[in-house]
Amino acid sequence: MSTTAFVEYAQQLADSGLEPGAIVAALKKAGARQLQTVFALRKVLDCALPEADNLVLNHPAWTEHLEDILQYRNQVWDALEQAADQVEYSSDGQLKLTWNLSEEE
Repeated sequence: MSTTAFVEYAQQLADSGLEPGAIVAALKKAGARQLQTVFALRKVLDCALPEADNLVLNHPAWTEHLEDILQYRNQVWDALEQAADQVEYSSDGQLKLTWNLSEEE
């Protein structure tokens, strides 16, 4: 099923009165990947990325994958930090990565 189809399915579930957790479980059962589920929740619930991500990651349907997902994310962030030309950490925990994309080096 495509991401668009999962969004449409999630909308049908929400329209029928299902709570967000039940929508997460139904999408997982229907074969949606974690990212597709987050995307569908963002669209259907009109919520921010961190909120949708937390709903999915902390739902029992995804618990068995939580450690693998977090490990993968950490590896991606580590690689991005190493590749960035500039890395800044703010006092509120935000990370800013900058790449010089100009042809001059």
